[in-house]
Amino acid sequence: MSGIGLYNETSLHNAIKEIYAKGMYPTEVECDGYVIDVIVENELIEIQTRSYSSIKTKLATLLKNHKIRLVYPLIVEKHIRVLDKMGKKILHERRSPKRGRRLDVLNELIYIPHLLSHKNFTLDVLSVNVLETRCDDGKGSWRRKGVRIAGRELTNIIKTETFTDLESFRSLLPLNLSNEFSSRSLKEDHGVSPRIVNKMLYVLDRSGAIQKIRKDGNLHIYTTINS
Repeated sequence: MSGIGLYNETSLHNAIKEIYAKGMYPTEVECDGYVIDVIVENELIEIQTRSYSSIKTKLATLLKNHKIRLVYPLIVEKHIRVLDKMGKKILHERRSPKRGRRLDVLNELIYIPHLLSHKNFTLDVLSVNVLETRCDDGKGSWRRKGVRIAGRELTNIIKTETFTDLESFRSLLPLNLSNEFSSRSLKEDHGVSPRIVNKMLYVLDRSGAIQKIRKDGNLHIYTTINS
């Protein structure tokens, strides 16, 4: 694996695409004016490694007439390899201390909460390990002191979790949740991170998985909705 040309932003995407295609289903197919990653029988497979804000219109349009399986790669563990500016010599390698968590999917679902209850929508969350290759060529961000991310490669898939309806999306809530709950109780009683709790409530409320039943001062009180 020498040469920076081997590493690009699509390598992770392509690896997952080939897994779903299984060497037998068509890839990069035009459908209703959009290019689809994989078509498996009567289901459109979309692998999205970037922000969901860029595909919300595409999904909403295609869901009217097609079943869609959206695939979200959740990077659980990342091994980082830094190459020299020519992209040939390995300068050093390390494992990133950052670990992806299940609730990180909410960072993207905030763009499409209205689609989660659609009968044609399915979400696969793939917990994956990746090798991230970086190049010390001075073209990266100042945060990384000019080291540029050249690409990510899939090393293995740990597990796949599939969400098919509002009941499955309600599983993102903590276990043993009271019939009535709020952002405060989620943080204080169940340890949900402050940076994620508002996204959780926004996504589940807008999708219809939970509903506001009243206010207690400035605090919204929620409950789940039975299927």
